[in-house]
Amino acid sequence: MCNTVHFLKLTEGSCANAAEAHKRVEVRIHPLLSSQALSRPVEFGLFATEFIRAGTDVTPYGGILRHKIDFAQGDAKTHGRNIPDSDYVLDGLPLANMWNRPTPHSQHQLDALIKQGPEARLPTAASYTHADLERFRASGYGFMSNTDSFFSDGPTLARANVHLKDKSVRVAAGITYKLPMLVASCDIKKDDEIISKYGKQTSPSPDPVYPLHSHEHMKSHLWALFPPTADSEAAAAEWLTWCQQQSADTWEAKRNSWFQLTARESGTSEASELWERGRCAGMSALHLALRGEVYSLVIASQKVLRSLPGEGLQTEHCDAATLKAAEGCYSVLIYLTAGESTDVPVNRSTPQSQNTCWDMRLKDAAEMRHSIPLSTHSVQAGAAMVLSHKVLHRAPRNSTDNDRVVLFQHWIPRRSITVPDSEHQRVPFGV
Repeated sequence: MCNTVHFLKLTEGSCANAAEAHKRVEVRIHPLLSSQALSRPVEFGLFATEFIRAGTDVTPYGGILRHKIDFAQGDAKTHGRNIPDSDYVLDGLPLANMWNRPTPHSQHQLDALIKQGPEARLPTAASYTHADLERFRASGYGFMSNTDSFFSDGPTLARANVHLKDKSVRVAAGITYKLPMLVASCDIKKDDEIISKYGKQTSPSPDPVYPLHSHEHMKSHLWALFPPTADSEAAAAEWLTWCQQQSADTWEAKRNSWFQLTARESGTSEASELWERGRCAGMSALHLALRGEVYSLVIASQKVLRSLPGEGLQTEHCDAATLKAAEGCYSVLIYLTAGESTDVPVNRSTPQSQNTCWDMRLKDAAEMRHSIPLSTHSVQAGAAMVLSHKVLHRAPRNSTDNDRVVLFQHWIPRRSITVPDSEHQRVPFGV
């Protein structure tokens, strides 16, 4: 499945700013819980680094964003909170598992570990990728707080001093997003442990939740992501081999450290077969996303895009020059290498959100586009994304150690009088 979401981008300076959360709390080895379980990995707790007044935001719940269906299929259901009015869950468990948890065999060893301080327990580049560490540092720490029920069978009964509240974050004109926030229920002294009230997850969205690889998700979000099939994997391997056979001077340098190779339908029989293999893979993805509508489309171009490790971050954009020009047009991205998908909107597409992307008369339009929550998904070679030209998106920075290679296809209605130039199709221009 391609459902795991790696990262959520939100406006800096909002209540979701994790940097502010890190100033108020820190994760420490829990002296009491760890001493009761010597010869086992240490237990952690969340502690205040300053006085926190009642009613103050303590820290965002944090975690990585995952689709609800993907989360429900997993084994562990701890460290997770639903995002209201969305198809997603904040899952803190992958980040919680990144903390270094040594095993002390005596009280003396435990005291020595505690004396080292919280910094010694942080994950390092020796064990995790740059992308993993970036997600870890960007997250709030709320999922690391112990609950009052955790202590109910122990020697002490801890009283909850924070509660969860869904905090609305304004990300653009008329668009808000809700995030679980730990809020102080009473005054919290410096070095007090943050204890949250045990409770079930927030109520799920009243709207049905659809898998990312479904026609219904395409209708609600105007994009869909499909896992590899045997045919798409074969097509991806064939295209990647062709790319590797091309000389370096055939790659055209583009914006944001991308390189582009344009495929031609005519030419040798090998080139024609390669073109047709790519077209069929794109048509199959479109059929899953659009069903019968696919037969009204024709392919206008196929291009291979390549970014180097650590490069390739794009500005948010749409794949058409105007909203009218975007009608009925689609991009298909077939990932020739494993890694991360294109960044796409978390929320459902609405006329209001489309207006934010397209109305250049709006003040601070670029900042508003930048503030719309986007998510990226893990993909394997042969996975395919279909997205309407109305959808705001961008390529993330290549977080792998290898080149990211993607086959980009431009599909337009058969009724189109002219074929749009895919080199001059983006809003904002110059992306």
